[in-house]
Amino acid sequence: MTADFREESCTYLMLKLKVALKKADGPFSFLGTATQVNTVEGGFQKSAYTVSVEKQEEEDTYLITLIPTDK
Repeated sequence: MTADFREESCTYLMLKLKVALKKADGPFSFLGTATQVNTVEGGFQKSAYTVSVEKQEEEDTYLITLIPTDK
């Protein structure tokens, strides 16, 4: 099941992602909003993760995937 973080503030989202990424063994996907897409893309721009974003059918809903990269 994909985590749904659409109701979270951007600050709380980043805290949740920090915890989730420590536990994840590979890519981590979650549902987010357009504002959260901007926050995640900016926050992970220089990290060891590639950000993949797919628009979903539901309004203002995106499937955001953080994919570990080898750096």
